[in-house]
Amino acid sequence: MFSNGETMSINDEKDLIGIENASKVAKYIRDFLRNNCVAGVTTRYIDQLCKKEMDGIGAKSAPRMFYGAPSYSFYSKNNKVVHGLPDDEPLKDGDILKIDVTPFYEGYISDTACSVVIGGKRHNPLAQKLIDNTIESFQKAISKCKHANKVNEIGKAIEKNTTARGFYVIKELTGHGVGRAIHEEPTILNYYNKHQTDTLKTGLVIAIEPMIVNKKSDIRENSDGWTLQTKNGTFTAHYEHTVLITENEPIILTA
Repeated sequence: MFSNGETMSINDEKDLIGIENASKVAKYIRDFLRNNCVAGVTTRYIDQLCKKEMDGIGAKSAPRMFYGAPSYSFYSKNNKVVHGLPDDEPLKDGDILKIDVTPFYEGYISDTACSVVIGGKRHNPLAQKLIDNTIESFQKAISKCKHANKVNEIGKAIEKNTTARGFYVIKELTGHGVGRAIHEEPTILNYYNKHQTDTLKTGLVIAIEPMIVNKKSDIRENSDGWTLQTKNGTFTAHYEHTVLITENEPIILTA
């Protein structure tokens, strides 16, 4: 997904402070937008809130800067997986909305995403189960984020936990390195590939983002040229954090 071959690695205190600050911005905006997603508002309105907050902080939308995205963040409803564009349709109770925020701040980029059931889980219990499993799969993956471990152990943990709960990973979409560009090496698969041999190293910054469905489905691009969605209309969930690999336990920078 748009990988440019670069790898973000923390080389000094400046890098560490830079990616930490960008991640604080990403976390703040993600949570701010999530708290404003209620029935009756539109994602276009939410995106204007995103612009206002970014402007106030002095951050920019990395997808707009580098890919020419027509929005400040992405909002993917129901069967839309990622890169959903804002629209004028009011959110409804029971919608599952994925919010994907990628700010550029003082030279560094952080990436984070969450999923929310509009109106609460009682309006869509299945969607909430998907969200809960996606978060759980991420947490299983974090346990594999140690110096010298193989990258493919992350995908193995995500896939194992997901399938054990009766759900499916979306194999066409992946996590990635992040920091100086939006998508860098290494590719972080959400399933196990025995042929992936690269390893995690101290200082590496990656975005881990399981994307899960309750029924197997191929993915297609919407006519808007951005939105990726399931072909069979099944619901999807998405959860993402920017993570720093250290000599000891990983640091979830956007938590």
